[in-house]
Order: sequence, then structure tokens, then C-alpha cells
Amino acid sequence: FGLDLALDNDINIEQFEFFVKLAERSMQPEDAVIIVTHVPSWVLSDYEKHSVESLPETNLRELMRTHLNGKVKLRLAGDLHHYTRHMPTDCLDKPTLIVSGGGGAFSHPTHCFRDRIQVGDEKDNYERVCAYPSTKVSRHLSYLNLWQFRWRNWRFDVLWAICYFGISTSFFPLCGVYDDYLQYNPDHRPLNLVTFVASRVATLLSQLFISGRLSLVFSFV
Repeated sequence: FGLDLALDNDINIEQFEFFVKLAERSMQPEDAVIIVTHVPSWVLSDYEKHSVESLPETNLRELMRTHLNGKVKLRLAGDLHHYTRHMPTDCLDKPTLIVSGGGGAFSHPTHCFRDRIQVGDEKDNYERVCAYPSTKVSRHLSYLNLWQFRWRNWRFDVLWAICYFGISTSFFPLCGVYDDYLQYNPDHRPLNLVTFVASRVATLLSQLFISGRLSLVFSFV
């Protein structure tokens, strides 16, 4: 079952009624259900320390407790960019909980989430049995962000520096620059164009150090 939790972190009444009818008409007693949602509420509710009254997915939990009772074997979600798997420790007929949100995006840490959590209003006990990256690796990567982020991503800094310079160039005093270019390169030779642009950029950078003291300060910041 693929469910849309929208902005309320719960299914609406239309989805509830649809899956109730689906369960009554099409499901056999031995069928099993996988529920797929975007947000892994079991992890985030524990992390954000939600009270029972403020837990999300009220309608979804009611659907699982009544019309899908005992049939839900797996819950799958993304949103958090890592992989974790939680297994029930007390009642084994509860669903396995998996977060699989890698998908090529940046990685979210795993070490800041607890290994043992309580899920839902019945506070079912779960234990994390697998995590990628592991908590040790996740903690190590987080420490690297403090002092190696700039070194490891210097290409990104260069790209943004070029883009920023291109954007801010319009604020520099470039009146008559095209006339200067025509005088320098009347035949529009590509090599002369490159040398003209390079010399003009060098001139603007020198002005930054000579007269643009405020800009110079913000450049270093």
C-alpha cells in the first residue's frame, strides 16, 4: 500500500475508506501487506520525543489496528538519507520497520538516533539491527564536517566563486567596456577576446584590493 501522508503526517479520510474497501473486497486471510510512506514516523517521533497525544498517523494506525490487523509485515519509508532496519523485540507479529532513503542524495547521520525505540501509542519495543552508515562511521563523518568540509569540497567553492563573480560583475563600473573591447579587438579574434576578458577581470580584482575595502572584507569572510 502506497500512502500519501501529505502535510498532516497522516492519511485523509478518502484514503482510509479506499484501503478499507480494498482490504474487505480483495484481500485473503493469508495475504500480507507492505506499507510505503515518505516519512519514517517511528524514527522521527522518538527523536523529537512526541507524546502519545501528539503522535502522527492517527488514521493510519487505526487502519493497521483494525482492518489490516496482523497483516502488515513491513513498513518502508525514505526521507532520511540512510538505511536502517528496526525489528520488534516483544511482539513478533509487529511489522519490520525499514528506512531506505539513500537514493544518491547526501547522507544523513545514523548515530544521533537511538538503537532502541518505542513505536506507536501502544509503545511497542523495537531494536535497530542494521544501519548504513554504521554509527561509528556516521560519527566519524560528522567530525570530518567540522574541519575537512572545505578541503574535500574545494571544487564546489571554485564553482560558486566563478558564479558569484559573474553575478556581481554587473555592479562594477563597466561603462564603455564594449567600446574598449572594439578598440582592442576590432576583428573579433577569439584569442584577443580571451586576453581582453582576462585583463579586465584582473583589473576588477585589483580594484577590489585597492579601493573596495568593504568588498574585500566580505570576500575574506
